[in-house]
Amino acid sequence: MWIFFLYYRYDWGALILVDERFGKNPNKYIKGLSKWVRQKVQYYGDFQQAQRSLSEFTKARMNDDPASADNT
Repeated sequence: MWIFFLYYRYDWGALILVDERFGKNPNKYIKGLSKWVRQKVQYYGDFQQAQRSLSEFTKARMNDDPASADNT
């Protein structure tokens, strides 16, 4: 699997991996990810937890982006 991100200063995104192998055997599967991705991996026990975290992440990124302040 190859994942490429082209980004600028205020670009952001979330990579969502829905596969129990990453949680059950992280040494095998996580080490195959890029180092910057490995350092950010988070596990969630259920969909609601993941959804809350993604929502908080999105709100925080939007607050960090000066361009989004112009659209309010």
